Amino acid sequence: MVRWNRREFVGALAGMPAAARVAFGEQAATPAFPIIDTHIHLFDKTRPEGAPYPRDMPGGGEPPQGMIALPNRFQAITAPLGVVGAIVVEASPRLDDNQWVLDVAADAPIIVGLVGRIDPADQAFGEDLDRLRRNPLFLGIRQGRLHLGLESPDYMANLQRLADADCSLDVDTPRQGMTAPEVLVRVLDQVPSLRLVMDHLPDLRFPDRAAKDTYRMYLRELGSRPQVYIKLSEVVRKWGDRVSTDSTPTGTGLMSCGRSSVKTASCSAATGRRARASSSIPTPTCSASRVPTCEARGRTPWRRCSGRTP
Repeated sequence: MVRWNRREFVGALAGMPAAARVAFGEQAATPAFPIIDTHIHLFDKTRPEGAPYPRDMPGGGEPPQGMIALPNRFQAITAPLGVVGAIVVEASPRLDDNQWVLDVAADAPIIVGLVGRIDPADQAFGEDLDRLRRNPLFLGIRQGRLHLGLESPDYMANLQRLADADCSLDVDTPRQGMTAPEVLVRVLDQVPSLRLVMDHLPDLRFPDRAAKDTYRMYLRELGSRPQVYIKLSEVVRKWGDRVSTDSTPTGTGLMSCGRSSVKTASCSAATGRRARASSSIPTPTCSASRVPTCEARGRTPWRRCSGRTP
């Protein structure tokens, strides 16, 4: 198995995918086990209806992520790394874009699942969920601002419906602020069977020690819930105007907390059951996830989760 430290990894980014081919060579063609990137984005801003992600540039022109990110682009960049599958996390809030991703994935075996976007506050949530989950690639939804639904019986009933359908809930945890873990605990108190995936950890900066201690307290509580999973990303960090190549932890203290509370929240423990790595592509810079993503469903990642074999 090829091992890179963080400094070597960051240094190779500029030359991807050429550097990947050199560094991994033939080993990438025969990985010891399937590598699935658990978090990528697909979009095509040249479609007649456009795409809300990536955001339009204020002065016009092409956004940093590009205008088009489709499966062939992802596969060309990540194949040298031994990546054999990817889960799309829908970045668009438009309901119809869920079906667009599923249609694109139908002709792209590299795509083995979709975490879509349907709002539990929408009265049509149940109908939309039933329709989308008929496609075996549909694995769940991504949703933020869950605090707005904590006191709504209908909102919680829709999250229970999601759990009953054996679908997961992804949450961009750092973007939900300092109260995110507390909110997630309260959600799971009301819907204990809901499978929760906390995205983009450990991308956090705490305003003070008290906020950090409170955050970690609730994170430990989430770690005691067997249906809670995390995605590790934000591995490459910018410090000032440079990309840091320091191999020490990011300074949030969250990684050490995660190791104790969510069991496998370090990349070295990525063969465990509850941590996953993700690239948040369209620019695939830290794509090597060696966790069978669909293991959260108690299923074989390829055959029973996606209906496909690599």
